[in-house]
Amino acid sequence: MKGLTDHAEKMKSIEDNVPKIKATMKKHIKKTVSLENQSRRYNLRFEGLLEDDSETWDVTEAKVKNVLVEKLDFESAPEIERAHRTSCPRRHDGTPKLRTVVGKFTSYKAKEAILKINPEGLNIFEDPSRGDNGEKKGTTTSAQRQTS
Repeated sequence: MKGLTDHAEKMKSIEDNVPKIKATMKKHIKKTVSLENQSRRYNLRFEGLLEDDSETWDVTEAKVKNVLVEKLDFESAPEIERAHRTSCPRRHDGTPKLRTVVGKFTSYKAKEAILKINPEGLNIFEDPSRGDNGEKKGTTTSAQRQTS
């Protein structure tokens, strides 16, 4: 009987700690999301840029710079720390897919200036992290930003 009482006390102790552990986890998840959003602060996502076979990061970066000059009418492209494609280049059935480009700019002001322009045939988004529910937070297009 004593063993059963000991187990009941241990279960009660564990049950009392679960809400504290959940609160701590929620706090850490929120902090992690905040830190990830800070690291993505200078990023933009570009949809609609055609991809070449075996495209390198340098080629991707050059394409982003070209779009900024040709379609967005920048005199010279803002400095880009890096640009790369997301996801896998092919679907499960082997067919190619149009992948999003993530560009990290060295200037927050340049990133914001790009978001104000709505080029035809190209979608430009901010690059927020996934929140604790797994969905992208605050994703807006430049067109949505202009109408709000």
